[in-house]
Amino acid sequence: MNDIKLAAFRPADDMHPSGFKILEMTREEKASRRCFIRGLLKGTKWESLKSDQIDKIRLISSGDGWIIEDENLYQFVLR
Repeated sequence: MNDIKLAAFRPADDMHPSGFKILEMTREEKASRRCFIRGLLKGTKWESLKSDQIDKIRLISSGDGWIIEDENLYQFVLR
């Protein structure tokens, strides 16, 4: 599965309380997802997130930008 699709889900082992948009991922997929998300978050207020925090968020491709969904299911537009 590609990084864009992986970023749109939370790793299943994190077991987000909402159970929303969770996907079983291998260790390699989780590492690739984290690396991809870190690259997109560079230069934003979210760039210092730790791995466990990254596992609780989702990034959704939105035309010419990205939407970040935090662990509380709030969504923000990345610019």
